[in-house]
Amino acid sequence: MKNLEPEKRIVGSTSQQQEIIDDLYNKHYEMLFNYAYKILQNEDTTKKVVKETFRFPSMNVDELLQSENEADWLIKALQRSIIGYLYDEHYKMLFNFACSILQNEDTAKEVIQETFRVACENIEKLMQSKNIAGWLVNTLHFTIKRFKRQKQTMSKYIARVPDDFDFENIVDERLPDEDVKILYSDLAQHKDFDLLKEYAVDDKSIKEIAEKRNLSIDACTQKLSRIKKVFRDTINKNNK
Repeated sequence: MKNLEPEKRIVGSTSQQQEIIDDLYNKHYEMLFNYAYKILQNEDTTKKVVKETFRFPSMNVDELLQSENEADWLIKALQRSIIGYLYDEHYKMLFNFACSILQNEDTAKEVIQETFRVACENIEKLMQSKNIAGWLVNTLHFTIKRFKRQKQTMSKYIARVPDDFDFENIVDERLPDEDVKILYSDLAQHKDFDLLKEYAVDDKSIKEIAEKRNLSIDACTQKLSRIKKVFRDTINKNNK
């Protein structure tokens, strides 16, 4: 006879979901509290963040019940709550810092978003820091330097584009997992170049470029990333 394990429950009603969340909260509270306290170093704030992690209906109970390790799943959910708290707590300070360097509010918002993306990917390093605000400022400063360096590099490539450059014959090596609808829906190659020029030479923010072209921020970001690679590779080949 086969050894059949019971199927994991799939949640149905709202009341059932809340009951499961309450059980998980009581079962894992101490573990999650200790984890968050290492970063936040404040009892009241830690309690608030842990409670936010279990806030219904934001918690995906179905996904949690189907996970291999509920404790690991909850730690990842707690990490998102911690990052959310740090974002709210330090945003104004980071925004003022970024604006003082970049002199552009939209661009400052973009580099702050990138800073917290880095924080999400390096939350274990963030946990080890004795100065969370300092860690975030240092990461923001590095992000700004990288951002400015990328723009300067692309400006140099643009300056090397000849007036009679053949945009129509650019070799476009498309990756199989790219979103073709987003990347190629409405911009011809020469217009792509104008988009890149606005970003790198005219120092426009992604938000400004997206609004001008009636694109979403995500679509504009993907297009810009694609354009940078295509033109960089093309210019390099033409200058060999």
